[in-house]
Amino acid sequence: MNILKISNHYINIESVIHLIDEEGEITLFFNTHDRDRPYHYRFEGEEATQLRKWLTDNSTEL
Repeated sequence: MNILKISNHYINIESVIHLIDEEGEITLFFNTHDRDRPYHYRFEGEEATQLRKWLTDNSTEL
């Protein structure tokens, strides 16, 4: 399990199935194993900046 701590949030990054980075915010979509109950969480401000930095540092650019 790969856990990220952003502010007071602990995120299992391995359960993220999609993310959207736009207009100063990042929305993470999580695998809930139930298509009728999707779960997402939106980060804004400093939290989005911290997450964006981690994503940039840990992503493979194609």
